[in-house]
Amino acid sequence: MNNVIVFGNARSGNHAISYWLKPQFQDGVRCFNNYRYFRWKDEENLYRHTEHVNDEIKNNLFSVQNINLSVFEREREEWLNRFEYDLTDLKVVALLRNPWNLIASHVQWNWKPPLYQRKSGAINRWNEYYGIYLENTSDYIFIVYDKWFQDIEYRKEISKKLGLVFNDENLNLVSGEGDGSSFNKREYDGNAQQMNVLNRYKEVDNYSMNEFKKSEIGQDLKNKWNHLCDLEEIKELKIK
Repeated sequence: MNNVIVFGNARSGNHAISYWLKPQFQDGVRCFNNYRYFRWKDEENLYRHTEHVNDEIKNNLFSVQNINLSVFEREREEWLNRFEYDLTDLKVVALLRNPWNLIASHVQWNWKPPLYQRKSGAINRWNEYYGIYLENTSDYIFIVYDKWFQDIEYRKEISKKLGLVFNDENLNLVSGEGDGSSFNKREYDGNAQQMNVLNRYKEVDNYSMNEFKKSEIGQDLKNKWNHLCDLEEIKELKIK
């Protein structure tokens, strides 16, 4: 049995990494997209599947967006007890993406709620994830999305940590969830590695993005990301 839950901001690569993980589970996996985590009171809407599920499969993969890890920790026992499947040995993954690229994707993304709300929530969660990452706790397996995108050895390391059988079969898929890429929709489905996901902040030249980059918050996120790149030995991914 192998159970994995992937936490990340919307536009942080959550769907890309979840799709990539899917074929690496031996004996198949039940996939749950956008797990709602008590946002509704009725049981029917507690979660939704991405596809028809075979109940004989024992592995579970959850994709959860826009939830603070502190909320998960506070309600973890109740949440796991309410779920109908055995979640023994649950591995918790948290995603960190270049914060300027993250915000650029939100600026480009024509979606609700309003941009200022999405930006505020994304920044809050990014800072929380970053702080937990620096604590180097063994409770989470962190994936730096930008490094995952470009480094096959890093992807192999992730698969090993999760107890999966590595392959890159789904690396080039573009999920239709969330309307696909903020910039390209599903244009690059089958060729996702050709997308310019590592430099999105350079592609958005408008008032909202430019003001964010110059702001105190934007500069603070830049400094934190560049420090993370030092820790990860991926200096080429620093924000210039």
